[in-house]
Amino acid sequence: MREQAGAAARIDFPQRGGVAVDAMEQSAAVQTLALLMARCLTQEELSRAALLLTQLGTTLGTIAALGELETASSE
Repeated sequence: MREQAGAAARIDFPQRGGVAVDAMEQSAAVQTLALLMARCLTQEELSRAALLLTQLGTTLGTIAALGELETASSE
């Protein structure tokens, strides 16, 4: 659920009891992680990590979309 009250967009994950995440902070954290990985990994390791994370993201997106379709069709 997105909250529009603040100046920065925040994403809340209430079903997990999570904390709202600032979209800009999340983007900065992901970029920082990528830069750290690029410094620490060999070119082959970096390529393998990128492939693995891309596959993971695609699979999670597919699972989420199918879950939404299933929920929508049961309503």
